[in-house]
Amino acid sequence: MDSGAERCNKMYDDADAGGEPTRCLYVLSDVDGYKYKLVLQGAVQQLPVKRIKKYLQMATGLLPPQQLLSFNGVALQDDFIGEEAGLFDGAILRLQQVAPSANQHRSGGSACELEDSSDSVRGSAGRPLQRTTRRFTSSSYEPVGLTVVPQQKLSPVAGNVQLLTTTTTAASSVPPTSTHSPPIQSQCEESEPDGRQDVRVSRSRFRALPYTQPFSGAPPSPLPAAAVPPTYASELQSSVEHSRRHHDQVPLTVNLESVKEVGHSYYDDAQGYRRDMEAKVAALSLENVRLREQLQAVARQAAVSNTDWRQGEEIERLKTALTAAKQSLAEAAETAAQRWRTKEEELVKELDLLREERRRLQEDSAAQETRLHELLHSMEGEIRSLKYELRDRDEALQSTRQALAGLQSQLNQREGESPQRNGRLQRSLQEEASRTHSIAALRPLSGSIDVLAEEALSGLAYFLLTPAPLQLDPTNDTCVVSVSEKLNLLVTLDRETEHLYLYVVLLSELPTSPVQRMRVYELLLQGALLGKDMAGGGVGLSTESNLILMSTSADLRHRGALALAANAPSFVESAKAWEEHLEAFLSN
Repeated sequence: MDSGAERCNKMYDDADAGGEPTRCLYVLSDVDGYKYKLVLQGAVQQLPVKRIKKYLQMATGLLPPQQLLSFNGVALQDDFIGEEAGLFDGAILRLQQVAPSANQHRSGGSACELEDSSDSVRGSAGRPLQRTTRRFTSSSYEPVGLTVVPQQKLSPVAGNVQLLTTTTTAASSVPPTSTHSPPIQSQCEESEPDGRQDVRVSRSRFRALPYTQPFSGAPPSPLPAAAVPPTYASELQSSVEHSRRHHDQVPLTVNLESVKEVGHSYYDDAQGYRRDMEAKVAALSLENVRLREQLQAVARQAAVSNTDWRQGEEIERLKTALTAAKQSLAEAAETAAQRWRTKEEELVKELDLLREERRRLQEDSAAQETRLHELLHSMEGEIRSLKYELRDRDEALQSTRQALAGLQSQLNQREGESPQRNGRLQRSLQEEASRTHSIAALRPLSGSIDVLAEEALSGLAYFLLTPAPLQLDPTNDTCVVSVSEKLNLLVTLDRETEHLYLYVVLLSELPTSPVQRMRVYELLLQGALLGKDMAGGGVGLSTESNLILMSTSADLRHRGALALAANAPSFVESAKAWEEHLEAFLSN
């Protein structure tokens, strides 16, 4: 991601299907400029630093002793875990390369070396640039620099070497004024290509003064040219030329012969150039720090943006699925509503048909009932007219007979018949009159059943001496007559058989014992024999209602109402006697 070509190396992946959610750490490498992503499953706080270095070794090829991991400016030790280092999901670590462990301790104090990976870039001319290594100790800030110079053949310059050597010696005692100023140190080393013995010079250390502070030191005493090795002078000159070409992009046009002549003036130019270089290096160091902070901020934003982008994609996918589900639900609801509307229309149509059929049936029933009422009314009128006609004919016949008898008597008187003949005629007339009366008595009574029932109720009220006339209930054609405190006489009309019934409830609850019940049956059957003890009535049993009834009846159409009314007082007295007899029998 940092170099333009996205590269994400998966270094730590323990996630599997159905496990815990994965977490990740980001490592910004100063060695190769890449960004590594470590994906893991489980708590980041329990991840050891040693394991992170192990995976980074497989990715970068650096051994764990050569790796320096830092988080928020704090170096992470190998025995640390994520909780002690303050790591969290999405934390960004920094990887730097350090020297081997043999070069880490110089003065007995603990040191951590941080190597800038950006200094390993070669120059445009193919020369290796300076690689600066910073060492931070607990006691002092000791910059150490290493400059690799290609093999060149230069003539020795004794005067210049003397001035530079003296300057570095004097400047080493001046303390630095800026912690961001990078060190400038040189170690020159030359190896002969033809296999000759290498010539090594001692490491020169020097610290430059700030460019705002003038140099205040005694002018160095010149050294003899023989005291400076020619190899060192050539290498120093090459280093100066390379530095100026790399930073200033201005070609060096320095003549060694003129340098030999100028002497001390060249020393002043070198000091000024050194101060300019130190100022530029300080500015570049500050810019490097600022760019690295911006790079870390951008990396964090990229990591957060990547996470937000994935979450956004997941949200969009979920929104699409939710929209599809809502659409399918709406379609299903619409289909169900359409199906229900169709079913409702069918039910409404069927209900309308049923209502129409019921209305038609009601109309037919009402029409038939009306026709029946009309037919019944017409038949009653015809019967009434026939009754009137029959009565008129009977009256005419009686009057005719009487007239005939008078005429016969007058004829007999006129003719002077003997008394014997008159007696025989008189007897025949009496026999005919009695026979006519008996025939009229056997003839069914005319009139409706309601009229006959009213006449029978009037006779019952007369013989039973009731204070008010008796009337039937129109709902059940029954009348109740109270004859005592415990006994009621019920009068019921049966319109189908045209009979009038009188009955009394003797027992309202049958005995539970089969033996006692059988003895009650025997007693009642003996009393009902030929109706002698029940005033011509009978006894009946209802097992559903647990009742024992004593009843009698008469035919209203054939003049039985008068006989029923005349027999009613004796029937009531017999019922009272049987009620008392059964009560005494059951109590004993």
